[in-house]
Amino acid sequence: MMKAQKTLMPGEPGTRLATDKYGERLLCVRYRIDQNTLRKYKTVELIEAEVHPIRKTGRTPVNKKLRIRIHPKEVHLRRVVKAAGGKWDAEKQAWILPYREIKNLGLEKRIVPNKQHLEFYLSLSQKEGLSLKLESKFN
Repeated sequence: MMKAQKTLMPGEPGTRLATDKYGERLLCVRYRIDQNTLRKYKTVELIEAEVHPIRKTGRTPVNKKLRIRIHPKEVHLRRVVKAAGGKWDAEKQAWILPYREIKNLGLEKRIVPNKQHLEFYLSLSQKEGLSLKLESKFN
């Protein structure tokens, strides 16, 4: 088992050669001692790669179930949605379908905004001096 005796940051005495060799990639230099053999080791910790952070882009997960509106006279479209696994929500008067299927069928414009979406747009509109009303049937 090796135990770290010292940990030095770049620029501290004892790190000059490693700093010259590895430059900006150097995180630290450690001096370790092997407890069994009493041998001393000098180790370095380096940055191998830099990856840009994954940003949340507001994308809708493909498996999230959303509500869509279909007019009662659009019988063919109702059949297509039902065949894709859609379920009728009588209380909300809308069809529930995973976003993946909504996208595959090209029905993104029919998505019923939920209360959080409406509150977000309401806050934006108030900042811009517009007026929007929340409708109670959207939940």
